[in-house]
Amino acid sequence: MLFTLSRLSYLGLSLSFGWLSWRFWNNYRKEKDTISENFSNFQFFLAIGTFLFFLETFVPISDFVFKEWLWIAGLFFVNTGFSFAGYLVFYLRFPKIPPAFGFRVFFIWGTAIMFSTVVLPIRFFVFPDGQIELFLPPLTAIMTFGLILVTSLPLGIIIIKQALTLKSQKERIKSLSLGVTCLAGVTAALFFTLISTLELRLILSIIMVLGVIFLSRFVTQGKIPEVK
Repeated sequence: MLFTLSRLSYLGLSLSFGWLSWRFWNNYRKEKDTISENFSNFQFFLAIGTFLFFLETFVPISDFVFKEWLWIAGLFFVNTGFSFAGYLVFYLRFPKIPPAFGFRVFFIWGTAIMFSTVVLPIRFFVFPDGQIELFLPPLTAIMTFGLILVTSLPLGIIIIKQALTLKSQKERIKSLSLGVTCLAGVTAALFFTLISTLELRLILSIIMVLGVIFLSRFVTQGKIPEVK
């Protein structure tokens, strides 16, 4: 039963990230703003990555190699998603530096994480029915946590600080909600990396699903203010 809940938590995360990506993309089609476009990409890659984690849970232990590579592919998509968060950090905080540079730096970081996962042995827990829950190697977990921390945390802080300077209550609430969404990425870092207790993973995933759905109501209505 516990493993079934774990499987459903991945599906819930994938659907909620996909929903938020779709909302941002529709917002971008109307407003043509850089923040909506890159947040849509950010959430889209998270949705694909967590969906691959969901599919991985159906692969039996007899196909462990395929199971492992499917999981590594999911990790690659998740890390690429946070590279778009890095793009936005440079776009908002360092206007004199091309934001594409920030994306490349974090994409290379994410690619290094993927290769470390290939080289280092993946940790796993075997359930009585023979199914497996995979966990990152310790070094890879630290590298992944670092990637998410240095992209999501600064981005959330930048947007929240900007939100406090806005006079319009509607725009302030929108920007604050967006900032909180970014800070939730740090929770995602714990979910994917440093937390090895399955029960805590499940609790965090439920909180994240509900939070993403709730915040999507605020952060994708109209153009997102760009205060630099």
